[in-house]
Amino acid sequence: MPTDSVPTFNSPNNNFNQNRQTLGQQMPQLAANTRPAAATARAVGNAVTFKVEAKPGATVNIYRNGILVSTVPAAAAAAIKVSENPAGVNTFQVVVVEKNGDISAAPKKTVAIASSSTTTSANSKTKSSPAKTSPAKSNPAKTEKSKKNTSKAGK
Repeated sequence: MPTDSVPTFNSPNNNFNQNRQTLGQQMPQLAANTRPAAATARAVGNAVTFKVEAKPGATVNIYRNGILVSTVPAAAAAAIKVSENPAGVNTFQVVVVEKNGDISAAPKKTVAIASSSTTTSANSKTKSSPAKTSPAKSNPAKTEKSKKNTSKAGK
């Protein structure tokens, strides 16, 4: 049941066209008879890229966990990248609003996002990140001496 704080998509005269969505807004409730939209998703790292089929003039909206995170024209819908996703399980939904106000929506897609490349060490409680490493310096004399000691110990 719609509430006053959550707008609804009603086709063809929907609240989306009357109250233009802005990033960060909650996803309006979809009508029960909303047509399906064609969309695929691919996750790489913590980014998810969507490929959406939309008619010219349509607007494609992507919601993450019920919040609008991307809105693009149909011309850009072939590769919509949503990055900087929080680690853990995220649910995405693609909603296409055509020029005439018709609404279609892809089924929700659940994506598990791995934690970022910055990790926390359990022992030191400090953050570590990839850093420049210099080659290890070895001392040939110590290496040779170590080999001799090892071979003598086994006899």
